[in-house]
Amino acid sequence: MFDAISEEIFARVHSKKTAHEVWEELETIHVGSKKLREEKYQVLKEKLNEFKMLPSELVEQMYARLNVLVEDINALEISPLSTSDIIRKILRSLHKPKYNIVTSLLYEKDLSTLEVSEILGKIRSHEMFLLGEMFLLGEIDPPQAKKDLALKAKSE
Repeated sequence: MFDAISEEIFARVHSKKTAHEVWEELETIHVGSKKLREEKYQVLKEKLNEFKMLPSELVEQMYARLNVLVEDINALEISPLSTSDIIRKILRSLHKPKYNIVTSLLYEKDLSTLEVSEILGKIRSHEMFLLGEMFLLGEIDPPQAKKDLALKAKSE
């Protein structure tokens, strides 16, 4: 065990009498005290409440940002978010009126029986339909192939 922890941490736990006391101190060092975790939880919940989909963002990009917040909140083990909480947040974060049809269809279902991946799939298919329609109407340019960004050397 001595090789597994740094000298700094060892200095903080070496005076503990039982393995349980050592464990509690290690938990406080790495996870934070209960008060600190509660403060982090409040900050993250505020960020979650303010969370919105960005104007030019697709649902997959939005969900990637949202998932980071959700994972941070759930890691604190104070009040983990349920799947239906996450689905509701996704639906409330979508742009109006662009996604109204998807939102209304999904709210007709029992959200507690749905998975996040199902919701994202339905929203992505709607996005693909919208992007295809916008392309046909000339409102957006066709998707460009990604170009390699390699540096070219000049020889003299």
